[in-house]
Amino acid sequence: TTEIYTLSLHDALPILGHRWRERQLGPQITVQLMVLQLLCNASLACLVQIAGLSVTPQALCDAGHRLPLQVLMRLVERLCGRATDRESGVLWHGLRVVMADAMHFMVQDTPDLIGRYLRYTGPKPTLGYPTPKLLSLMEWSTGLVRKVIMLPYGRQELCCFCRMLGYLRQGDVILLDRAYGSFVHLSLMMDRGVHACVRLSRCTVTAPWANHRYTRVRRLGRQDHLVRWHRPQRRPDWMSQRRWEQVPRTIELRQIAYRLCRKGFRTHWAWIITTLTDAREYPASDIVALYNRRWQIEVNFRDLKSTLGLRLLRPRSIEQVRKQILCFILLYNLVRLAMLESAREQGTTPDRISLDRKSTRLNSSHANISYA
Repeated sequence: TTEIYTLSLHDALPILGHRWRERQLGPQITVQLMVLQLLCNASLACLVQIAGLSVTPQALCDAGHRLPLQVLMRLVERLCGRATDRESGVLWHGLRVVMADAMHFMVQDTPDLIGRYLRYTGPKPTLGYPTPKLLSLMEWSTGLVRKVIMLPYGRQELCCFCRMLGYLRQGDVILLDRAYGSFVHLSLMMDRGVHACVRLSRCTVTAPWANHRYTRVRRLGRQDHLVRWHRPQRRPDWMSQRRWEQVPRTIELRQIAYRLCRKGFRTHWAWIITTLTDAREYPASDIVALYNRRWQIEVNFRDLKSTLGLRLLRPRSIEQVRKQILCFILLYNLVRLAMLESAREQGTTPDRISLDRKSTRLNSSHANISYA
């Protein structure tokens, strides 16, 4: 892990054209101290004692301000890229699987941060703190974060999700929740050659009670149908008119229905819409089992917020908040690399290795799935 981190940092600095002079608090030691501060949850005064440096806390603060934001962004991308090449993740039917979702956290109550990220105005206010959201793209097998986008509370992540598609390769499978199950998002992913598995809401299910926008083409198996979706008449506000004209009129998708049976809960139906239309190559049972593991991204968010301490950030400026977010992602990826190495030594899968001290297990992945 240290070797990958050092190589990534030495590669990122010259590419960005960042010039610095050799000093006690250079770019490399500065990034290491920023990550160490988050790991120990210590102040700058305590960090000086932990690191054993003969510098003042103000010098550490100035070194963090001198470090460009682009260096941390490139470091996170290169670290995850090198880790992916070194740690071969588990493929699903020969395809790489990724997950995307957004989570909320809190920052300090300053005028600049309030104007930038806004306050939470829901039914349960979080003490009046500004509440930005973090749109993340994670790998399903390794849990590494590939890309993050920081958004204000009032900004809808659906309009920024298309920026994530540029970081995916052709043939990747992405797992999404029901908020992304729209015609426009599915057509954009199909246009880029990315496969999607999305949970459907009841109003978009192709059934006898559905409207004319969703029609059934043919039956592929038990509770497995090939359906045709028609483009809505209204253009989304976040899409330009030129891009809207390039959206196809119809797309053919695959709809799978299954029953969720969990002890202590009422049995109910659920639907999945996917672009994997080949029923022989991708059986319905495998797709359902794969999507049942989508909840792993929520477990990873819990590790970021509760275990690593991303719930409330300390910086009071916008630039420093963005830098600390990238340091949290860097720390999380380094811990995930250590977990991957531990899983390889023990001969098990990475999801069996817990990030915190207590052994946590994914309860939702043990839900029984049955077909009608």
